[in-house]
Amino acid sequence: MKRTHFFTESAKQLLNILPQDNIAKEFSLVLQHFLIALSPTPLSKKRARLAKLATRLNLLSTLEFIQWLLDMGKEMEDEQVDVLGDFFQGAITHGEHGQFFTPMNVCLLMAQLSKSKTPKPTVNDPACGSGRTLIAYHLVHKPKNTIYTGIDKSLTCVRMTAINMCMFGMNGVTMHGNTLSNERWTSYYIKPPFIKVVKIKKNNI
Repeated sequence: MKRTHFFTESAKQLLNILPQDNIAKEFSLVLQHFLIALSPTPLSKKRARLAKLATRLNLLSTLEFIQWLLDMGKEMEDEQVDVLGDFFQGAITHGEHGQFFTPMNVCLLMAQLSKSKTPKPTVNDPACGSGRTLIAYHLVHKPKNTIYTGIDKSLTCVRMTAINMCMFGMNGVTMHGNTLSNERWTSYYIKPPFIKVVKIKKNNI
């Protein structure tokens, strides 16, 4: 088994809650839980979808998972960190296949270097990963009306970015697609505290 390395406490905690035999699949289900909980659908439908999904998520402890959600939210708010990206990189990809995200402190530095008197109306990242560069711009500039857009070929990355943006109070959209070929498959519209998922009928836009 590969050695794991994390920068956040919440990422370490999640590793102890999820089964280790297929951790990538379990993490994907965790992200789907987030998206259902943050969707603007009626509560009755959310409960049914969450209950159905819960049967597929092999949590070692449901109570520990709930506590983890609370701890993660607090750590993100207090430390301004990317817990989901940290877990994905440290426990699943191990920096392989190009899935090695820019460290948050570097993203913050780049955002500071790009600071201007007038906030940008839109900020785009064509290979968003877990959304760190978008988050960094938001934290440094604190704009009120900026719309953020992130695109990535990895569905897991797109979901992480959408959840991160929502939790940091950022308006915008993340898209599962290919920036180079201009293909789009699914869009996630973020308007905190909600995320709306929209399937794109045509491949190209």
